[in-house]
Amino acid sequence: IVAPVGRDAAVIASLLQEHSLATQVCDDVADACARVAIGAGALVLTEEALDGAGLEQLSATLDAQPPWSELPVVVLTSGSRSQFVRRLDLLHRAAGGVMLLERPLSTLTLLRNVQVALRSRRRQYQVRDLLAAQRESELRYRTLVQETSSLTWSCPGTGLLVEPQADWMAYTGQRADEMLGTGWLRAIHPDDAPQVQRHSPSRCRTRCSLRSEHRVRHR
Repeated sequence: IVAPVGRDAAVIASLLQEHSLATQVCDDVADACARVAIGAGALVLTEEALDGAGLEQLSATLDAQPPWSELPVVVLTSGSRSQFVRRLDLLHRAAGGVMLLERPLSTLTLLRNVQVALRSRRRQYQVRDLLAAQRESELRYRTLVQETSSLTWSCPGTGLLVEPQADWMAYTGQRADEMLGTGWLRAIHPDDAPQVQRHSPSRCRTRCSLRSEHRVRHR
């Protein structure tokens, strides 16, 4: 919470704490930026906090968020002064998710908007965790491929290779341009290639298991 004038900060904090929401009152926008860098669920500002050079620092902090993050910002305003509107537009371009609430407003309206902001933030954290899990899974897979003595590779549901596979090229002697698409089939023994070609693409599309015994040409 950044509300430098009067008792706004204390009142907002008290309201949110009454509903079991942890709050942190910041002295100024610079303090808020430091908190955002550590981690924040939402940012509640009064328009007075956007006066001065702090707005540039806040916009830069929000603009530097990772791709999964769009920190919700709730701004309490008393009107539509042209200077403030310009500031708000700059903030919106950086934050992406700005809620503008015109005062006076009921405590229930403020509470509900903060709750909506926090639900949005929780979904962002879920996306972050999924991306982290995906990266970890990919790293485990690549480590397995590099350390195993077997020829291991992956391809999309089309059955067409779209990424060069180092182990395959090292074993068969094929270049990247030779193995991509269906080119890898040329490294299969000519007598075995038809059965592999007949079954592999359909199994890839349906994600069904396939067991096949066939000969692969060494380089």
